[in-house]
Amino acid sequence: MTCAWCEEPILPGERIHTSIEPAAHLPCGLRMILGSVAHVQGRCRCFVKGSTESDPEGMTKRQAAAAAVKAYFEAEDAEIARRAKLEMER
Repeated sequence: MTCAWCEEPILPGERIHTSIEPAAHLPCGLRMILGSVAHVQGRCRCFVKGSTESDPEGMTKRQAAAAAVKAYFEAEDAEIARRAKLEMER
């Protein structure tokens, strides 16, 4: 079986995203939902007119998928910390 996103083989024991068909590695499936690193960080053309930002150069599609998931959780952690700080300042 090959991944729907990166087109690399899905090996036995690898976590897969099962909510989509055909199957994808878990980070690849999430990348298809979350978008690129630049999208998660608000730097793509969805947010910045004329931007050509996308995934980091030199990465495979699978590596870029993992980077996008990491960027998403870093952004979520930052937002949680920001909200906690605001709550503490009340």
